[in-house]
Amino acid sequence: MFGKLVLRTLGWVGMAVAIVASAAVAQDKTVDPGNPGEAALEQLGREQKWRDERARFLAEHHTRAGIARYDELDFEAANAEFEKALQYDPRRKDARDYLRRTQAILGLRQAPVLDQYRRSVNIELELARQQMKVGLDKAGSFYDNGEFTEAVAMLDRVRELARYLAPSMNVEPCKSQADELLAKAEAARDARQAQEQDAIRRKAERVVKSNERAAKARDEQRVERLLNKARDLMLQYRYQEAKSIGETVLKADPANTEAARLRDIAVNAGIAHALAETARNANQETLLAMAQVDEACVPYTETLRYPADWGRIIRRKVETIGGEPEQEPAWMPGLREKLDQRVSFDFVETPLPDVVTFLQQVTNATIILDQKSLLAIPVAEVTLRVTDMPLSQGLDWIVKQVGLRYTLRNNAVLIGNADAVAGEPRLKFYDITDLTVKIRDFPGDMRRLRDVSLNQSGPGGKVWPGEDDPKREETDAGLTILDLIKNAIGADNWGDETIVLIER
Repeated sequence: MFGKLVLRTLGWVGMAVAIVASAAVAQDKTVDPGNPGEAALEQLGREQKWRDERARFLAEHHTRAGIARYDELDFEAANAEFEKALQYDPRRKDARDYLRRTQAILGLRQAPVLDQYRRSVNIELELARQQMKVGLDKAGSFYDNGEFTEAVAMLDRVRELARYLAPSMNVEPCKSQADELLAKAEAARDARQAQEQDAIRRKAERVVKSNERAAKARDEQRVERLLNKARDLMLQYRYQEAKSIGETVLKADPANTEAARLRDIAVNAGIAHALAETARNANQETLLAMAQVDEACVPYTETLRYPADWGRIIRRKVETIGGEPEQEPAWMPGLREKLDQRVSFDFVETPLPDVVTFLQQVTNATIILDQKSLLAIPVAEVTLRVTDMPLSQGLDWIVKQVGLRYTLRNNAVLIGNADAVAGEPRLKFYDITDLTVKIRDFPGDMRRLRDVSLNQSGPGGKVWPGEDDPKREETDAGLTILDLIKNAIGADNWGDETIVLIER
């Protein structure tokens, strides 16, 4: 069919060429009638050129037709076409080579070679058919095992083999079966991919929700730490900073009622503290003014009579009795100099050992933390911010937060509980005769004096008893000094110290 179509097409082309050539010849007959010889030669040249072009064209046509017949294994028709091509153009090498091959097949009558070639072609077609059937079976196995992607790939291969075998044999049943199974496999594959995508999406949603919960938990912990810090600042009378923390929390979480409550308390407490401070300052100024007025109004009167050796007493140095004066250790000034260094830090729920390590690195001072004392306290975390403060004051705030104490011992700062920082008991004697001596009132009538220090003036003020006052009582100077020492030290700080007053 292909060869006939080529011949028919080329036939029409040849007729067109012949018509054009005839027209050219007819036109050339009118060339220069004054020179008949030259015109005749030119006409013959053009006609010869046209014949050569036509021969080459027809040779090309028959050669291509012969090659088409050769590929279709129609060697007899191919031989005829090649012979016609060589008739028109004996110099065509491709037509001559194909003609030699064709004649070798037909002229020598090598039937076994042709049969072998045909058998090889049939074997190849049969092999392709078997591959198509095996591929269809494998595709069915893949589909049954749920391997839909592999089944689709195998069915595509089966369809390619079917297209290859369609001109030679009937493969329509196999192709229909492959198409049907391919539609099922593609649908199952798409469904599985959709399920996998949905599973991936759900997993991503779970991860996002988990991250959101974790972020919310971290935010809640951060808010709780800020609120705790605000409470600590309020205990330190730093109301403005506590208010700022409450406002910061409310910016992030406007519905946080605890932050709003702390902010309002800090604002009110700050106002109350400022008012109290103002009133205190005003009261002190009033008392000072009243004292100055009383001093200016009441003439100076000698109310006490000093002993005869009072000059020697006031020049006496304080020293212990019964032992050498205590000498300060050589390492004490250097350690106190380190404690006077000014430091700045900001700890937020920092473990006490980390705080001690930081202070050691900053000040180069040896700070020892008693481990038994550390284990005995429930919470050993420090939340404190200090700016340009001596190390000694910073340590006071730090140990106060964790319920410990610190002392200087053996060229180091020891931090621990009361038992750990307590030193060995020492016995000292101090002469306080000048404090316990009884001073007698001067003779004569007592003058009523106002007690300026107690701000009790006027008719209701406190009066000094006279010599004949029946309410006058003698006081024991020793007991008064003991009470004074205890009151000065304080009940909370009174430890195992023992004070013994010896009268001599």
